[in-house]
Order: sequence, then structure tokens, then C-alpha cells
Amino acid sequence: MSESCDQKIFVVDDDPTTCKFLKLMLQKSSGCSVITFNNPEQAWSSLDEHRPHVICIDLSMPQLTGIEWMVRLSEAKRMNDFHIVLVTGQKIDEEFTFKMMSMGVAEVFEKPVKQEDLGAAIQELLQEPVGD
Repeated sequence: MSESCDQKIFVVDDDPTTCKFLKLMLQKSSGCSVITFNNPEQAWSSLDEHRPHVICIDLSMPQLTGIEWMVRLSEAKRMNDFHIVLVTGQKIDEEFTFKMMSMGVAEVFEKPVKQEDLGAAIQELLQEPVGD
């Protein structure tokens, strides 16, 4: 387990089990505070209050998809305020990954996510600054 950190990570997924799993995984690998949301609208309204460094968001949610969420961030000129990690249960290919990264996504993972892969990616992103 890593030393404690003062940065925050958001996990946004409509599946409560996935949220719990990712929270435990990320707390163990990063030592950071992990805040989970089953509703992307609640996560959106909590951005300014909690100011997460990394947002780990599901691609497919009924209320608001991960892509719609990123479009909102882009329209609000906030894509550079956070590192976005997209997690999906869908099969992804290189073209999809490239498209997401061109939109500003830092990493894309298929579920089930391997702890060592996600943990390493999050550790790296926590070292990178966000913002202008």
C-alpha cells in the first residue's frame, strides 16, 4: 500500500458493486481518499467541493454516459482540471482508445479491471499536475 496522499479520486459508476470494488482497489494502491458516486449528476455537482485529481468514470450509465460527461467538461472548459480514466464493460479496440484519448481521456480500461494495471495508471496520474 502506498503512503497516504492528500489528493482525491472520484469513482463514478451506476453499479454499486463496481464502485465498492474500485474504491477498495484505488485506496489500497494509492492511499488517497476515494469518493464514489452511483449517479454522474451527483459527481458533477461535487466537482468544486471535492476537487478530485483523478476521475475514474464508467462509459455506459443510464443517467449520463462517460462520453456525455466528458463533453460537458469540455464545454465548461474543465477537461484540464482533472485526469479522466474511462472504465467500460464494452469491448474496446485501438481506434476507440485513440478517439477517447484525443478527447482528453488519460487511460481506458475494460472491465474487469486488473488491480495492478489500474493502480499503476492511477499512481502515474497522481504524479502529473492538472490545470492550466
